[in-house]
Amino acid sequence: MIIRIVMKKTFRLGLILMFSLFIPTAVLHSQNTKKEKLHDLYKTQDVNGFMPEQVYIKTMTQTYCKNYSFVVVDGRIYVKRDGDEKWILFLKKGLPFSEESKRKKSYFKTPEAVREICADADSLFAFDENGAMYNCYINSGTKEKLFVWKKIFGFPKKNPLIQNDLVLNKRGWGMGVRRQDILWYTDIFGNEHHYGTMGLETIYFLTEDGQHIRFTDSGLPPDFSRSIRCPLDGKFVAENISVSGDTIFLIGNDGSMYTRLIDFDTMGCDPMFFKYTYDYSAQKYKGTNYLSNYSEWGLPAEGWKKQEDIPLLGIAKLTRAISIAQNGQGNNARELRVAGTSETGKAGYYFKQLNEKNWSFKPVKLDLSEEIFLDNTKPSELPKEDYAYKGYLSKNDTTLSEYTCSLKNFSLTSEEKSILTITRNKESVSIVVYPIEMWTYVLRYNPGYDGSARSYFLTAEFDSKKFDGLSNDFKNLLDDMFGDKNHKLFAFNAEATNKYFQIDFTGKELRSLSSPLAKSNKYTMFMTTDGAAEIHPDVYKGSLVLTQPLIQEASNSDLLMPEKETYTIRDRSELLKKVEANENYKAKVQNEIDLTKEYEKKTDTSRWGYNAIDLLTTVTFLNKIDFPKIKTMTSYGSELMNTNAESFARLADYKEWCYPHILEIVDLRIKAYSEILEDFDGDEISVKINPRFCNTFPEYFKLVDLPTSVDGFSSSADSKAQLAQITFISYVPGFLLQLQDETNTTVLIELQNSAKLIYSRSSEQQLSDHPFIVPVTFQTVFVPTDNSGEKKTTVAKIENLSSKKGSLVWDGQTLSISVKNTPFTSVELFRGNAK
Repeated sequence: MIIRIVMKKTFRLGLILMFSLFIPTAVLHSQNTKKEKLHDLYKTQDVNGFMPEQVYIKTMTQTYCKNYSFVVVDGRIYVKRDGDEKWILFLKKGLPFSEESKRKKSYFKTPEAVREICADADSLFAFDENGAMYNCYINSGTKEKLFVWKKIFGFPKKNPLIQNDLVLNKRGWGMGVRRQDILWYTDIFGNEHHYGTMGLETIYFLTEDGQHIRFTDSGLPPDFSRSIRCPLDGKFVAENISVSGDTIFLIGNDGSMYTRLIDFDTMGCDPMFFKYTYDYSAQKYKGTNYLSNYSEWGLPAEGWKKQEDIPLLGIAKLTRAISIAQNGQGNNARELRVAGTSETGKAGYYFKQLNEKNWSFKPVKLDLSEEIFLDNTKPSELPKEDYAYKGYLSKNDTTLSEYTCSLKNFSLTSEEKSILTITRNKESVSIVVYPIEMWTYVLRYNPGYDGSARSYFLTAEFDSKKFDGLSNDFKNLLDDMFGDKNHKLFAFNAEATNKYFQIDFTGKELRSLSSPLAKSNKYTMFMTTDGAAEIHPDVYKGSLVLTQPLIQEASNSDLLMPEKETYTIRDRSELLKKVEANENYKAKVQNEIDLTKEYEKKTDTSRWGYNAIDLLTTVTFLNKIDFPKIKTMTSYGSELMNTNAESFARLADYKEWCYPHILEIVDLRIKAYSEILEDFDGDEISVKINPRFCNTFPEYFKLVDLPTSVDGFSSSADSKAQLAQITFISYVPGFLLQLQDETNTTVLIELQNSAKLIYSRSSEQQLSDHPFIVPVTFQTVFVPTDNSGEKKTTVAKIENLSSKKGSLVWDGQTLSISVKNTPFTSVELFRGNAK
C-alpha cells in the first residue's frame, strides 16, 4: 500500500526519508550564466571566399535567402541584393541597432561585433560577440515591420535569447522559416496544411556531441530546453547542420546524409493551435486553401530520411560544408548542396533536389581549407543515449503488488517513440507510446537534468486482441486502463527526468444515467532508472530536487576559506574575495527564490484565467466552434495550464523551504569572515575565527551536544516515539519524530534560526543552567487509515500539527518538544532522555 500524503507541502519530509535510503550519484548539468564570447570564425566558415561574387554554401558567417546574400567581415554584416555587384554594409551600419528610445523595453545597445548569421526566406538572424541573438525581417510575408532589428524573441513574452553552455560549443546551427513561400506542410498521411496567418521561424543547434539538436522558435519561450535526436535513434554523429523551411540537413564523417522536416508544430506539441491525429483520414482541402490549416495534422511526424550517397570518383572528396535552401512550395521544394571537389580535384559543390536520386556537380570558386574535409577515420555512429525505467503500477493510490511496468528507448527529447511493458507474474503486454512534450510559457534551462521535469502528452498504440489470451484479472485491468484508448489523442499525461518516468491517467468512464456519481479508476505508473520500487513519487522527486546545482554550490570551495583556527593579515585579500563570493551567491539564491515565486504566481494566475475562459466557452457552447480555433484551443489548453501551474507550485514550495536554511548558513559564514576583517582593520595581525562558526547544521548542533537520537514518549499521540536528528543532509536543520504504534506516523520537526542561535550563544553557558531553546515548525507527512478508512483521533491531532508552531528545549539530558495551542498555552508533543 502506498502511504497517502495529505499535507499541502507534500515532499518535504518525504524527500528527507528518501535521502536516508537513496542518494543520487548523477551530476546534474549546471547553467552557465556567465556571458561567453563568440569568436571570429572566418578561417573555417568563409567557404565562399572573401567578399565572394556569390554565396553558394551557407555557413555561420556567409548565408543567403530569397533576394539577398550576407557575409560577416570583422564583426560587420555586409549585404548584396541579387543582381547587384557590390557588397554594402547592411542597413548602413552592419550592426544591429535599436530604433526605439532608451525608455522603451525593446531598446537595446548596439553590440561591438556580429559573429554568426543565418538567413532563410524573409528573415535574417545574427548573434553578437556575447552570444546574444538579433533578428530582422527582410522580405514580405510577415506582419512584422521590415528592416528593423529586434533583440527580443519568442512567445508569449519576448525576451533576449543568449547562447548558453548547452549550445556554445555547437558544431553548427541553422534557422528555418515556414511561411508563405513554402505555403503548406504535408503530413505523414499525405495531407496538406496551409501555414495559416503567421508561420514561424525555428532555430536549430547541433550540439557538441553531434547526436542532438537543440531548438526554439518564435512561438516558444526563448531558451534551449527543447531537443530532438539525430538519426538512427541518436546513434548518428553529425558533423554539420544546415536548415531551411524547418527541414534539417545533416552530414556525417563517412559522407552519409539525412534530412527531416521537423518543428514544434509538426511534431504534435501544439494542440492549442492545431488538431492532430494518429489515424489516417483523407482531408478535402489542398495546401493552397487556407482552410486546410484547420484539418487534422497526421502524427507521428515524419522520420529521418537517408539521402542517396554522393558517388566519389577519382580524387573527389566531400567537406562538412553543407547547405539547404527552400526553392518552392511544399515539403520537397528544397535544394541540397555539399561543398567538395570533383574527380579531377576541382572545387565546387554537389547538388540535387530533396527527393531526387542523382547528384550533380557544379564547379565554382570556393575556399576549401583542409580541416573542413570529412575524415572517415572518425566515427559516424556512437552508442545512443537513452533511458530504461522500471517500477510499479498503482490503482486509486494502492500499489498492485503483482504488477510491474517498464519503459525503454526514451531519450528525454521533445518527441519520442517508446515501448511500455506491463507484467503480471509470467504474463506481459507491450504497447507503443508516443510522448509529445507539452508547451510551456515559462523560460527553462535543461528540464529532465536540472532538477525539474519535462511534461508530456502520451498517445498509446496497441492491438487489444493481444489482451485476449491473458488471465481474466490481467485482461480486465488492461481493458479498464487502455480499453478504447488506442490512438486516442493525448489520453495519458507523463513527466520525466533522467531518473524517473511517471504516467497518470484514468480508466474507463464509469458514470452513467444509472450511476451518475461513479468515478473512473485513477492509475499511476511510477518507474525509475534504478528500479527503486515501492517509493512514493513525491518522496523520490524531492530527493532529486536536493541535487540541484545551486544547492550544491553552497559548499563550493570558492565560497570557503581553508579550515584553520587562526588567520593572519596575509589572508586579508582571500577573506575579502570569499565574503564577496558569498554575497554574490546569496543574491543568486534570492533571485532564484523571487523568480520561482514570480513564475508560480504567473502560472497560477494564467491557469485560473484560462479556466474561467474555458468555462465561459463551455456554458455558451463557443467551444464547439472551430472557426476561429476556439474548439482547438480549449480542448487541451486547460490541461497545459494546470500542468504548468502545478509543476511550478511544487518547485516553489520546495525552494521556499530549503533555500532560507542555506542562506542562514551563508549569512553566518559572511559574518564570521567579516568579523576577522574588522579585527584586521583594528590593527590585529592574527585573529582566531569564532570557535562557534561551522559550515553545516549537524556541526552547529554538536556545539550544544544536541543528540542524534532520543527514545521517548509522545503524550499527544499516546505512543512511544523516537526522535532522530537529520544528519545526512547538511542544510536541513531538524528531527524526524516517528510514532512507534500501528500508525507509524512521521513528523518533520524543523528548527528555525538554530545555527544563528548557537553562533551567538556563549561557549561558557552550561546547558543545565541555560538550556538550548529554539523555535520549531511541524510537517506531518504520513497519515495512515485503519481498516474502516477512518482516521484515528490521535492521528488526526498529529496531522493538525502542520499549521502550528512550537519549541524544542534541550538541557543536556532531556529533550522536549512542545506545540503552541494558543498564544499563551502549549502542550507537550515529545519528551525523552539522551542515551
